[in-house]
Amino acid sequence: MRILREKRETKKIYTPTFRFCAADAVAIAGVILLAGLSALYVYRTFLFGSPSQSLEVIFTIDGKTVYSVPLQSNEVQTFTTTGDLGSITVTVRDGEAAITAADCPDQICVRTGRISTVGQAVVCLPNHAVLRIEPADGSETSSAYDIMAN
Repeated sequence: MRILREKRETKKIYTPTFRFCAADAVAIAGVILLAGLSALYVYRTFLFGSPSQSLEVIFTIDGKTVYSVPLQSNEVQTFTTTGDLGSITVTVRDGEAAITAADCPDQICVRTGRISTVGQAVVCLPNHAVLRIEPADGSETSSAYDIMAN
């Protein structure tokens, strides 16, 4: 019993030698600020593309392009076409595009809402229709999807 007491008494208590100071707080704040600015740059540049980039709305049925119109048009453009189950109405206005009416049973394509950035798409599976936004020059470097895939 006496030997056990002696071993307990000789046990050392660990005390950390690091002390937090003002320079540490400045370094942590700098790293957080740099990370935030980098994330903002990536978000604005790659998700939205450059502001001068011209975009086009492409509407396809069964992989064949039915309509291709510029997205930045100031006028309201409405197109109606026929898919496998019935008519589909596409509306392009104010830099946004949407499927506004469709003769499909679930109406998911209509409820998806408006799209406005490169890489976004609205899909109507029953009618085999896809409404997507791509750069007018055919490049896909500003698409958020391509950044993730590369």
